[in-house]
Amino acid sequence: DGSVRFTTAPTDLSFIRSIVPPGSPSGGTIAAHSYIHGNDAIPGESMRVPVYATADSTLTAIAFYLSNDGRYSFYFLEFGVTCEFSYLFDHIVEVVPKIAEVAPTTASTSSATNGVSSMVKFEAGELIGYVGEGTWDFGASDTTRINQFANQQRYVELSNGQSLHQVCPYDYYDEPLKSQLYSIFADPGGTFAAVDNCEPAKDVLGSAAGQWFATDDIAVGRPEIGIAMLPGDTVEISTASSVLRVQKDNPTWADPQLMTTSHCYADSGEWFY
Repeated sequence: DGSVRFTTAPTDLSFIRSIVPPGSPSGGTIAAHSYIHGNDAIPGESMRVPVYATADSTLTAIAFYLSNDGRYSFYFLEFGVTCEFSYLFDHIVEVVPKIAEVAPTTASTSSATNGVSSMVKFEAGELIGYVGEGTWDFGASDTTRINQFANQQRYVELSNGQSLHQVCPYDYYDEPLKSQLYSIFADPGGTFAAVDNCEPAKDVLGSAAGQWFATDDIAVGRPEIGIAMLPGDTVEISTASSVLRVQKDNPTWADPQLMTTSHCYADSGEWFY
């Protein structure tokens, strides 16, 4: 059944400053999930933002892991709505008791998920946990959908398989909530811009756009560069260690989906050829 609908926003809209939709470059990859940017905390106060189940669903996978610097611990949670459709949250800082009962008690250095030993069900709108100040992730996957990539075999056969089925979670809301969520789409800097769709897959065969790998050897190739358009027609080129964003009024701007020969993007002394 691929006809799932979400009925509850992931949190109260008053807590959301902006949303970077799926398909944005991040750390050398194309992020298949969205980034929800919360409002800043009041000075001297801690932020505790509720997160809700977006549909009647069952907890199917969980990870409890440390941040890269080891200072924080986060939960990654995945929920099944049907056999084909699931949604996820990441960077959850606190979970409700019935999740805590089946979660690991010690944070791992790996964010790899584990299955859940007992069935934990949630109704749409039920509290799942809390996030703090900053950014957290919301994504969805539908196995009735198959995304298309420049090298489909790389995704069908190997570890990138989950990207085959990633979808835009905001397209599973009905009006008026869908439009309300779309209206707060923005680039990573928080500049709002209209977006026609938020499909995660950005590969355009024969062009610069999409996910690039260090080698064409499928067995060992790892994601190295993500190139795509952000909301507001800003081109972003992301590697593991750097980010270049080129605004549309920049003379070196070019739509990466139409760029099929060679080009040099440049801004503020940085460049990418």
